[in-house]
Amino acid sequence: MSPVDVDFLRPGKLHVLVGTDWEGQHPAREWLRRHGRRESISPAVTAAATTFEVWSLGGNVGDEYTIPTRVMLVADRLERS
Repeated sequence: MSPVDVDFLRPGKLHVLVGTDWEGQHPAREWLRRHGRRESISPAVTAAATTFEVWSLGGNVGDEYTIPTRVMLVADRLERS
């Protein structure tokens, strides 16, 4: 379970998907309760029936976060550094 660093290059919202079928969901959810927001939309479900809760982080240019464990990130544009 590796941390995920997030740096906002422009203002916006980053969706964070947390899988509900693994142990890492607990630290991810706890962190997101303090820093993010649970979206009021249905969980995402894959063809293999894996379920992901949908959370979000809002940020302005220069805002930085370190999510304590791996999660899926969804945005209009992501840049890897």
